[in-house]
Amino acid sequence: MIKKVITLCALHLFAFSSISAADSAPKSIKLGKRSTRNPNRPRMPCSQFLEFYYYRETQECQFSFYSDIENLAVTIIETSTGIIYYGEVSHENPVIYQALSSGKYHIICMTDDGDTYEGEDYIQ
Repeated sequence: MIKKVITLCALHLFAFSSISAADSAPKSIKLGKRSTRNPNRPRMPCSQFLEFYYYRETQECQFSFYSDIENLAVTIIETSTGIIYYGEVSHENPVIYQALSSGKYHIICMTDDGDTYEGEDYIQ
């Protein structure tokens, strides 16, 4: 009987810990480099990208980018309402604290050299 109670408690604890771990996983959006080439010519997809992570619990917008980029000017647009959030990140401080409601977002980042990276996805 005691073994059954311990087993049930262990299963219950495991089930709730895996649910909370799934909820705390950040939303990730890849931001691809915008091409400045002639739009009438076909081109290969660019392999350069930045990564955007949103942590709902802490309201953190975190960016992961190459070491040769010093700063990023960030624009986050909620597409359904048109609300725009601005910020700047660097390697020393790659986080913007901003509460984002559920919806579709368009994210644009401009580097020091004028390169533009952008991406779009849903945040739950």
